[in-house]
Amino acid sequence: MPKRVKDWNEGLAVRLKDKEYAREFILACLDEGIDLVDALAKFVRSYGVVEYAQEVNMPKSNLFRVIRKNSNPTLKTLKKILAPLDLDLGLLDKAS
Repeated sequence: MPKRVKDWNEGLAVRLKDKEYAREFILACLDEGIDLVDALAKFVRSYGVVEYAQEVNMPKSNLFRVIRKNSNPTLKTLKKILAPLDLDLGLLDKAS
């Protein structure tokens, strides 16, 4: 079994395997004002970094770098991480 971070929650990890639950988890984090990279870090660490790296076809070291505090991932990388959840990034016209 892969080594887990200290705050890993097995029940949450199981629920995050459900794509709809994972989507809602990330969207709820954003609604609470959590930064996107921090929300992704919470999700990926709870899901399992090694497992999610395999899911998005990315070396685990790269995924660790993306979810590290003060990281600055590219738009392409963020889209790759969000793709399995059917989430994408875009612009919102706040003037309307």
